[in-house]
Amino acid sequence: MPQSSTIVSSFSFSICLLVSFLSFGGLARSLPDGASAGIVQIGQYVPLEGICTAYIKEILADVVRQELVCHTSNGRIFAVPSADQEWIDEKQKTGELISGETILDLPPNTMVDMEKFSLDLAYPPGLLNTVDEDSRNRRRQLRRLAITGTKTVLAIRVIASDASASMTESEISDGIFGTIDDPANLVTQYKACSFGKLQFKPMNDKKGKTRNIKDGATTIKIDIPTSQGDEKLMDAVNAKLVTEFGTSKAEDLADHIMYCLPPGTLTEKQLAFAFVNGYQIWFNDVNCGYLTVQMHEMGHNLGMGHSGEDNSEYGDTSGLMGSSYKSDDTPFMCFNSAKSWQLGWYEDKAVTVAPKAGDASFSIKLAGIVDYDTTDANVLIRIVPDTLDTHYYMNYNAAKGMNKASTEGRDQVLVTKKDVTYEKNVSWRIAELDATNTFKLNDFNGKSGETLTITVNSIVDDVADISIVLSGFSQTNPTTAPTSKPSLAPSTSPPTAVPSHSPSAQPTLEPSVSPSTMDSEPPSQALSGEPSAKPTSLPSTSPTAPPTASATASPSGVSSSPPSTMTSQSPSQNSSTNPTTAPAPSAVPTTAPSTAPSTAHSLSPTDTAPVTSTSVPTSLLSAVPSPSLGLVPTTSLPTTAPSIQPSAAPSVLVSTQMTAAVPLAVDVSVLDKLDVICNGAEAYIDQVVQNAFGSDTRTTVTCSQSTTDRSRRSLFLEYEKPVVAIVTTTFPRAHTAPREFRYIQYLNQVMVAEDAAAALPAFISEAAKAGGSGLDDGVYTSVDRTVDPPMLVIEFSATAPSGQPTQAPTTPTGKVEQTLASEGTTLLGGLWFPFVLALTMGLVSSTIV
Repeated sequence: MPQSSTIVSSFSFSICLLVSFLSFGGLARSLPDGASAGIVQIGQYVPLEGICTAYIKEILADVVRQELVCHTSNGRIFAVPSADQEWIDEKQKTGELISGETILDLPPNTMVDMEKFSLDLAYPPGLLNTVDEDSRNRRRQLRRLAITGTKTVLAIRVIASDASASMTESEISDGIFGTIDDPANLVTQYKACSFGKLQFKPMNDKKGKTRNIKDGATTIKIDIPTSQGDEKLMDAVNAKLVTEFGTSKAEDLADHIMYCLPPGTLTEKQLAFAFVNGYQIWFNDVNCGYLTVQMHEMGHNLGMGHSGEDNSEYGDTSGLMGSSYKSDDTPFMCFNSAKSWQLGWYEDKAVTVAPKAGDASFSIKLAGIVDYDTTDANVLIRIVPDTLDTHYYMNYNAAKGMNKASTEGRDQVLVTKKDVTYEKNVSWRIAELDATNTFKLNDFNGKSGETLTITVNSIVDDVADISIVLSGFSQTNPTTAPTSKPSLAPSTSPPTAVPSHSPSAQPTLEPSVSPSTMDSEPPSQALSGEPSAKPTSLPSTSPTAPPTASATASPSGVSSSPPSTMTSQSPSQNSSTNPTTAPAPSAVPTTAPSTAPSTAHSLSPTDTAPVTSTSVPTSLLSAVPSPSLGLVPTTSLPTTAPSIQPSAAPSVLVSTQMTAAVPLAVDVSVLDKLDVICNGAEAYIDQVVQNAFGSDTRTTVTCSQSTTDRSRRSLFLEYEKPVVAIVTTTFPRAHTAPREFRYIQYLNQVMVAEDAAAALPAFISEAAKAGGSGLDDGVYTSVDRTVDPPMLVIEFSATAPSGQPTQAPTTPTGKVEQTLASEGTTLLGGLWFPFVLALTMGLVSSTIV
């Protein structure tokens, strides 16, 4: 057969093999709407496409929550679950994470879990801030421009396969834009609070393939149920939006997009969420029509953080970035002083003071923001300490006009503080002052003893008379170092009668009028520290008493009477009278190698190893391994060939530990048996983990009763007093350990598997016997699957509760680990396609050869 036909036949066979593998193996799946056609999805994973920009997802709920998301360059959004709240907080405080600006530094070939719409990462991503400080300042200026002018908004009513948003398209348009008769909405309140400097309007009408945009609103229908979660729905809605209206990305349609989701997509306590410095806002059904929810979430799009008081991030309800209200047209209010300063709408009537010594007292008239366009007084005060990153802000919270329903600090002077290292940082209200009230900031300017006192002298006709006074600073502040210049004129006093014992620190500006009339002190009795510049006029009367401690720089002109005990530094010019008695080695080896090898052998071999290793590796391999470790690791490249003999001892294995929290439902009446339950759970989990990951793993379990509302909410538990088992496993070989989030997922699966319900009672009974105390009642376990996530229930009873299995306990088989193993195979699924393709091309290549 000709060579070319061989190639074609082999290639055709390879393609057939590949198609058959994908078809019958069931690995290839179609991508959701909006995914790139060029990506082949293997299992539930696809390779990530494009660059990821980090955005903070602010969730408006009963508990403050933030999530990190990846916003790809092609408009898709994926969660980053490996970055928890603590990590997000830390990176924002250090300035490494700036929403809408920071780029995620991801490992090569990062995969996306298309079931969860999240990046498959074991650890939080790296962060790249690719702009210098000047560029960052320009971006901040651009963000300032984004909060003035006219911005377009698109509102979307979402219909899922099992539910629809409750409000109609026209109701949504009216509730956001007031297109029919809604008196208070996003458009009217932002216009009022900014005095027309920031205005929102519905985007222009636009025709789509099957739907139209009218009065700034449209409807998008997707074939996904609400149970799939908000990430999947978000992606499907945006993909359909792009297809319907012929754009490359959803953000091309309007400056901001507000989505009204069907009920059930988010939990009942989640009102909405928005992306900081972004363009998307997602509402939980009817919340898209509530005034304060609209204003609050748009505030996040504009770059604002929350307004807090005491320990609550939502606590400052004098403004819109505190708590929100489920009310269509009320309450009327604007933003607190820190947020108002950030928005920049009132900067021509805003004053900054920086109290310090020499400029310590200020008197300022302060009117309410509502009177900005009519008053001559300032409406904002900013107080800037000398050295600190915390700034203080003041406003008079006049309760009238567009601010008439401010719920706290009404008609009072309010003091707020904010860490300004990052614009989005939470502001905290720290004082509410009536007329004649004072408020003190101790250790102001970071200096102990300095106190800043703020006094409201009076409030007349909605104008407060404010005094700001710094006290406690030192009145005389001597310089910490000598002045850089001399005094302007020489001293006018006469010269002293006798000279000073030490010279002056600085030369005088002018010479003395005449030389001194007194001799200097007599010569010193001791030798001078250095030789004199000229020889003495007379020789010394006697030689020095002892010989010198070292050889002279050059040999003496005559021989010494007895031979010296030290080697001369160079050969003497005269022969010695007697030869040396015998050659002898030096007392200690030289500290540096000789410049050239010696011409003669040493008298005997050395009997000890060198104390230190050579500073640079030798160019040749040593014949045998060195008997001891080097003092410092080598910094050079590895050797070009392996050592001739093995190392004396094996290298030390690097171990790793992983920890997970597993909830257990235990009746309150048996919490006295918590230690027994925990010991039994430890024995069971240790055995299951060893079955799954090797007998050299070690697992420990500690249990605690979770009683706080916050901890229950964080675990999504509905039981009154659940028990939390903290499971820690040590893997002796870090490179073979599972990824941490998969380990957590695995343990939670272990504890709700049928094996656990069947086997755990026997382990708990054994733990009770080992502890020296039997159990009066039997131990029964079951899995409650009516809660999300499911939970293992442990009960103690004389008789089996209804519905309990009656079969005998079984030894754990480790079946659950097969799930983890199969997930690992799925994770590697993304590598199957290139592998099979390489295999088929290999067949072609071998045929050619």
